Amino acid sequence: MKKHKKLIWILIIIFIIVAIATGVTIFCLVTFNERDFVINSKNTSNEDINISDDTKVYGNADDNYSFVYNAEAELVEDNSNIYLYTVEEGEPPYIMIYYSKGKIKPEKYFRDYKKMVKKSYKKASFKKISQVHIGDKTLYMLRAEIKSEGSTYVIDRYIEIYKNCSVQYTIKSNHTGSEDEVLAGIIKSFCFDSKAYSNRNNSGNNDSNNTSDTLEYKDFSSISNDKIGISMSVPADLQMQEIPIGLYGQSDNIILFASYQNSDATGAAIYDADDFVNRIAEVDGLLQSQLGVDKVTINNGSEEQLGNYLAYGFPIQIETDGFKGSGKLYLINGSKNSSNAGCYILYYAVSNEDKYTKAAEQCISSFSIDSEPQDMPSYQKYSDTTNKISFLYRTGITDKKPEDMGGIIRLELSDDSFIMVEITNTSTESVNSADDYMQQFVKLLKEDNSDIKYTVSEISRADSGRYDFKTVDISYNYEGKDRVLSLSCADGSNGVIYRIYYSGITDEAEKLKTLYSDILWSFRAG
Repeated sequence: MKKHKKLIWILIIIFIIVAIATGVTIFCLVTFNERDFVINSKNTSNEDINISDDTKVYGNADDNYSFVYNAEAELVEDNSNIYLYTVEEGEPPYIMIYYSKGKIKPEKYFRDYKKMVKKSYKKASFKKISQVHIGDKTLYMLRAEIKSEGSTYVIDRYIEIYKNCSVQYTIKSNHTGSEDEVLAGIIKSFCFDSKAYSNRNNSGNNDSNNTSDTLEYKDFSSISNDKIGISMSVPADLQMQEIPIGLYGQSDNIILFASYQNSDATGAAIYDADDFVNRIAEVDGLLQSQLGVDKVTINNGSEEQLGNYLAYGFPIQIETDGFKGSGKLYLINGSKNSSNAGCYILYYAVSNEDKYTKAAEQCISSFSIDSEPQDMPSYQKYSDTTNKISFLYRTGITDKKPEDMGGIIRLELSDDSFIMVEITNTSTESVNSADDYMQQFVKLLKEDNSDIKYTVSEISRADSGRYDFKTVDISYNYEGKDRVLSLSCADGSNGVIYRIYYSGITDEAEKLKTLYSDILWSFRAG
């Protein structure tokens, strides 16, 4: 028993350290298995609570208690229940506060509560009862997840136990944590004196009208794109649609966009979030193409936490189809176990920051990666730190690995078929440019092998990649086997030539072309 209590205290200390380190000041949560429920001591005042223009005071003379709450929320009294609506009156998300006189038996209370929820929502699922520390108070919380009218909701029921009474709090929202900060403020300020804050400066009381200009959407519902494997909560009256790369919704006041992208508007591979940041800095107009807007301005950003994910966040201003607003762009890498190229690209934009930002941030922070994107190839990455080149090639076509042959990278498909990647230069090859090299290559090939009949295509531009590759396709028969050869070259800086080519038998041409296309699409140098 002593060891168990010691472990609980260690867990509490760890959570406190993490909270301080990350700036989180909300909840310290410990899974509760013991039956010795903590009885809180009543307080009649709290001088540490700040009363400002952003807060209001609620006082109940009948039961002699009071608390401070966010002035932007709408407080509604319904008999003994007090509802605090943070977005739209009468709709989730909301917090319900209920004061109950008399002793309470927590175990029976939670058993009865489960039955009540199950009666209304037969498929409701429950977590374990958890002990929660908010300020100097100890509460017990039971989380339920339900589905209602096509939406998924999280219901957190808390009880704060005293010797001869209890305070019960209920949060109903579309995703966990959205109302935790508001609830923490209520709990910390809750006092057993209806006049506890009567001599303190404040912006009003429970009779004051809420003049907040915050966005008032009704219900929030969950929308997903199962093919991309993403979902998020959005206002029910914001028309969202599935698009091939994710989700998009636009109204007169707000735009929401969530996507998974592995190729940019120039036809080049996106390796990950870092690569995408570099690309939008290098290529004019690339970001507006990726976001599907007419104009975008991006400001310096930083790494930050977005819901459950670590993201790069950048303030942006956009214009599109008559909409003009500001918001934030987020870039999230796929899971570490993912073999897909690309990254998740999200943004929101609002026409009025003061009025709509809170709702937009609530939606974008609910973003969830539910599964790996479907119908997208998985890739292996090759990096040559000496020659400073890298490329991607899809898995499942060859079990061979790229091999460095003294500056030439060779990827074998079989004994008869292979791909070569290398960096050369104009002085070494005695040419003036990549085009000149390709013409010389075809000329020498024919001259050195005059007994072989070659069919040579026109030199044309490759249809993907971040460099201006030109390609020539050649077919011929050698030793009784029909064979194919393709050569692609592009000019780099200071006379550098990037050269990629494959050679193989016709029977393996399709597999060669697939790997070859992958490398052209993803090749990068420097």
